[in-house]
Amino acid sequence: MIGRTLAHYRILERLGSGGMGEVYRAEDTRLQRHVAVKVLPPSLAADPERLERFAREAMAVGALNHPNIVTIHAIEEVAGLRLLVMELVDGPPLDELIPSGGMDRERFFELAIQLADAVSAAHEQGVTHRDLKPSNVMVAGEDRVKVVDFGLAKLRQAARSAERTVALRDDLTEEGRVLGTYPYMSPEQIKGLSADHRSDIFSLGVVLYEMATGERPFAGETSADLISSILRDMPPPPAESNRRLPRHLDRIVAHCLEKDPDRRFQTAKDLRNELQSLRQEIESGRFRPTVGRRRWLPGSPAERPSRRTWAAAAAAAAVLAVGGFLWSARNLPPGRPAAEALRASVTAPSRSVAVLFFQNLSGDPDLEWLRTGLADMLVTDLSQTPNLRVLPTDRVYEILKDLGHLDQPHLAGGVVRAVAERAQVATVLLGSFARAGDTLQVNIQLQDAASGEILTAQRVQGIGEASVFSTVDRLSRELRLAFELPRRDPEIEREIENVTTSSVDAYRAYVEGMRLRRELKLEEAIPLFERAAALDPAFAMAHARLASIHETLGQEQAQREALETAYAHADRLPARERFFIEGSYYGLRREGYERAIEAYERALELYPDHDAARYQLAHVYSFLQLYEPAIQHYEELLRRGYRYDGVYNALATMYAAVGRFQAGDEL
Repeated sequence: MIGRTLAHYRILERLGSGGMGEVYRAEDTRLQRHVAVKVLPPSLAADPERLERFAREAMAVGALNHPNIVTIHAIEEVAGLRLLVMELVDGPPLDELIPSGGMDRERFFELAIQLADAVSAAHEQGVTHRDLKPSNVMVAGEDRVKVVDFGLAKLRQAARSAERTVALRDDLTEEGRVLGTYPYMSPEQIKGLSADHRSDIFSLGVVLYEMATGERPFAGETSADLISSILRDMPPPPAESNRRLPRHLDRIVAHCLEKDPDRRFQTAKDLRNELQSLRQEIESGRFRPTVGRRRWLPGSPAERPSRRTWAAAAAAAAVLAVGGFLWSARNLPPGRPAAEALRASVTAPSRSVAVLFFQNLSGDPDLEWLRTGLADMLVTDLSQTPNLRVLPTDRVYEILKDLGHLDQPHLAGGVVRAVAERAQVATVLLGSFARAGDTLQVNIQLQDAASGEILTAQRVQGIGEASVFSTVDRLSRELRLAFELPRRDPEIEREIENVTTSSVDAYRAYVEGMRLRRELKLEEAIPLFERAAALDPAFAMAHARLASIHETLGQEQAQREALETAYAHADRLPARERFFIEGSYYGLRREGYERAIEAYERALELYPDHDAARYQLAHVYSFLQLYEPAIQHYEELLRRGYRYDGVYNALATMYAAVGRFQAGDEL
């Protein structure tokens, strides 16, 4: 073929080959430029149906105009041969640029974002690649990505099932040597099922994993082993082997590699945006990359805490996250010297608020769920703001219960002040709601806790229960203005639907589950959280609550499954909750302890009042025999009013470990 002239293309050299033919560098003698010419095999040209569909695909891809997609110039027929004439990319394929151990952070994001952008552009035009792999990604010039062979693999997947079997046998030998493209195929492709654009997202996740680690996520000594791995295994997080990459990349890649297409990123644009946001977060300095971090794990693996020990600590923290009720056999009174000293320095920050339960003015039992539901939504929404301390709803429940006013629809001024004093907040939010026909009206008053002065009052109306989400967002915006807070940061402060669910029925089931959980009816709460998750499988907070309950009940496998699901949808969690879930997720594995510490530290960096994260972090420090930082965090919990047996007992143990026996006795 070298030296031949086909039409006006003079073949200069062979560049490579693939399942769809041989690729050559050629000179276009008419336009005086070099091009890439793919010569399609006779078997393809002899099949009219496949040839027609190939031409249709090539036309679709030829209409794409994107800097990261190779341009198709023409389809030619010469001397019985079919030629696909394309832009010539002077540069190596991606697989030749991936070093052992994976790429550094800058180059990874530079190439990965371009790659996701190219796939997104093709999907928006209805073109699915179906053969994404590093050898189909060329890198030209200064890291300019060019994706090649768009649409060609789709033809192969559209073939009859018998043809799929032949393709599988050709690409994977029974001797165990993995060849071809099957290590990059999605589970639905492996099964021979119908595959759409989300199959590309899985393949893209495989490519990203390989770029990050230098290794493929799925492997096997035989074709059967490889197929089994693709269908069942979840690979280790990329950042575990490449410390130059941020830990949040693990979540993004894991989301791509979900076995169920419905649980992956639903568009390549979403994936591209996640990568871009993470890159910007790193460059802005708000995110600490993993490179160069402190080593927390002492000595050999034998010196590290066991999985069972970690599970005990995680269960304790889960109980605290519930509100501390199972630990709280007593609320210790003031008067003991050490405890009193710890509480003496407490002052309520000016930007702090307790959202009390709303009053149901209609008396409509169908709306009773909004009494705690509206409070919970506002707490979730406002808690995304790092410089505003919002009292958790569980803590409000506990204080009202202790005061004997839990079920009272209206709270007198003295009770409101007592709540604020115990919660150590400067302001309280009182609210009510009523329904007239289809109109739902919500009223709020933000008042100074000490004087009772009303700082702002708002009335918002919506149509139907479905308007509750937009209503909460409007109220949150007004409250941020009242607190003179900066404009909402879209990176960490999102609308309530985007961090919970857009399903009213799912949220109602979630609220009912929360009510039962606060009443310690944990087993009765499980079906309600499961219903919320069934109504919206991406409702990460519902999965997180399930994980907490299963952990408290000692149901380890169920807890693990729920936690992994919550982690898979961590992009649907508020940042405050996301870091806590990530810490819990990494804590499931011994090798993840250091990553767990980082997640809890990040949570406290943004949200210093995140007591559950602080308790969990202190526990991990104590297990790692890092007594002083553990003591600091346990003491801070007491300063913040978390006077539970678990905190006192743990702190006394830490005091004893460093020889401060008198301080322990005083607790």
